[in-house]
Amino acid sequence: SRVLNNRGTLDDGLDILNTFTQKVGIAPEEVQFAGGSGLSRETLVTPDAVMRLLQFNARAPWFQAFYDALPVAGVDGTLSDRFHNTPLKGRIHAKTGSLEHVNALSGYMNLPGRRRLAFVIIGNHQPLHWAEATKIVDRIALQIYRHYAYGR
Repeated sequence: SRVLNNRGTLDDGLDILNTFTQKVGIAPEEVQFAGGSGLSRETLVTPDAVMRLLQFNARAPWFQAFYDALPVAGVDGTLSDRFHNTPLKGRIHAKTGSLEHVNALSGYMNLPGRRRLAFVIIGNHQPLHWAEATKIVDRIALQIYRHYAYGR
């Protein structure tokens, strides 16, 4: 907010976030921002809102830079240890997210035929240990891939 209006308060930053989400097409009731880090339990977002953001980004002129910055399944970042020995290795560019009892994976999946699919998987209020929840999220991603790549 300091760059846009030379003010750097939390309220100014939240106003900018809310204005941006409206530009993306996200309804006010689909997001609730608290704090500036995104790690507050009071920050809430619906899966539909995340999908709209992914779709907005895919049409943006800077999409390729954004896409290239995302971790790649089985290759680097937070996805370096995931999706090995699956057809998803190298085919997912996505952001992970986890807090206690929350596990998420959202981004883009490259399908055969040069098709790209935006996807959002969020497990919330689940009682599983992080590693177990991550395995389930990965299995869901694999099922999404199989469904859209092979129709099964």
